[in-house]
Amino acid sequence: MTIASGRSTAPYLDLYARRGGEPEVLRARRQEAIERFEAAGFPTGRDEEWRQTNLGSLLRAAPAAASRRPLQGGEAARFLYPDCPRMVFVNGRYAPEISSPPRQITAVALAEPGAGGDTEAVLEHLGAHASGRASCSADAGVHPFAALNTGLFEDGAAIVIPDGAVVEQPLQVLWLNAPAAPAAESGGDTPAVEVSFPRLLVIAGENSQASVIETFAAVDPKAGGYFVCPVSEFVCGAGSVLHHTRLQADATDAFHLGFQHAQLERSASFDSSSLAFGGGLVRNDTVGLLDGEGSHCTLDGLYVIDGSQFVDNHMRVEHRQPHTTSHQLYKGVLDGRARSVFNGRIYVHQAAQKTDAKQTNRNLLLSKSALANSNPQLEIFADDVRCTHGSTIGRLDEEALFYLRSRGIEREQAHAMLVYAFARELVEKASHEPLRQDLESRLLASLNGGGPR
Repeated sequence: MTIASGRSTAPYLDLYARRGGEPEVLRARRQEAIERFEAAGFPTGRDEEWRQTNLGSLLRAAPAAASRRPLQGGEAARFLYPDCPRMVFVNGRYAPEISSPPRQITAVALAEPGAGGDTEAVLEHLGAHASGRASCSADAGVHPFAALNTGLFEDGAAIVIPDGAVVEQPLQVLWLNAPAAPAAESGGDTPAVEVSFPRLLVIAGENSQASVIETFAAVDPKAGGYFVCPVSEFVCGAGSVLHHTRLQADATDAFHLGFQHAQLERSASFDSSSLAFGGGLVRNDTVGLLDGEGSHCTLDGLYVIDGSQFVDNHMRVEHRQPHTTSHQLYKGVLDGRARSVFNGRIYVHQAAQKTDAKQTNRNLLLSKSALANSNPQLEIFADDVRCTHGSTIGRLDEEALFYLRSRGIEREQAHAMLVYAFARELVEKASHEPLRQDLESRLLASLNGGGPR
């Protein structure tokens, strides 16, 4: 990895030096992570994994610790789903007054006294799996933002689902950003950017079943001046079934660079849907490790972007044992001067015979200036597998548009109907009705020029 200038990394190292107290057990992992970050530095366009992600605007900004402010009235209410137990974090810090964690499972804030020390599973797994590797390849370099989060996260959520537990209602984890008014760095014209480092750890016990909804949003959808750098770790025990939805609806000009890591044991199933509507510069890196025979991983996603928004999805699924399966379907709807990147890799080890893997990326361009880049990849070292991949980039079907118009439907409505038909399978996949309705309204608002809510 090419090291960015010291000026870019120094302010973040200063944040680490000025951080507050922490549990002793986390100190060594934090120190190791920040050393990895310092050694690697930020990536540049000369780094193959990052050459299409321009971090210039982020690295020119001066990072500042996220501000502390109480929420006013019902500022969080419009992002919460009725009847769902929830954990709410504001600017990366737990807000117990508007949270209602479930009783059936362990759901604690990492910054709560004794939260980590009393839970051996949390201590064992927190930071142990999201090592920050940039890809599945053995020689991959450090993922700088995963390492940065481990070094700097202030709070987070730890969810432990007991063996055999079946949790009916999904648990919502809301990461709400409410930055102070943007300001220039003292003594210059460099803009300041508030930074927060959300951290989520989900441990699904053997033969358990549960659903987790992560929501990233802003009190003011037009707020700028903040950078959210989340890491989510999922440990799926043998025979467990874990559903995960990740709704990214940050402010229009926000920076969002996240890292997700899932480890699956024997016969475990992990199903994750990532839906991106907001943010100015967005990148999501997801690694799925199928470590147990018969395990299954589904990684689906939808990105609906406009204006000058940029979204980059890097997916890595590693098949390590026989009879493992994976499915990836990512769809993008791009308008204006929006740009997207899909870079997916399926890596099949020699021992992973009978692997069945499929990877698909489809993009719909609604303007001449929109640009989608798609790079699905297969690395196969086993000889008895079934693996496919493919991608498409196209525009609306003019014949279908003409057909709808000929039936008396206005052009704008016909246009919206076709776009919705393209995206609907990923929206309607949501089984929780309030979530599905929220996704539908966001999609329709985007098609009508409403942008993030």
